[in-house]
Amino acid sequence: GAVGAVAIVVVAVLMLTGGGGDGSASGYPAAFERNFMDSCIESAGVTGARSLCECAYRTLQSEIPYEQVEEIDRSGRQLPSDIESLIRKECG
Repeated sequence: GAVGAVAIVVVAVLMLTGGGGDGSASGYPAAFERNFMDSCIESAGVTGARSLCECAYRTLQSEIPYEQVEEIDRSGRQLPSDIESLIRKECG
């Protein structure tokens, strides 16, 4: 379904969104959030993608320190399966 599509898109989006900019209170730069949301919504291509992508972003933000997201981005590793499962659970 749509949540599964967004969970898969999150993996791709992490590979496309670079960091940069000043960190927000959460440690995630505002530029990363903008890039993440734009890429996620565009890539998901499903009705309701904005709310699903916002949920996915909030889940990432609450579960993964930004430094780990940067490491995933740099290394080209996949999003940990437990985080992907959590996104499916939280956003479904």
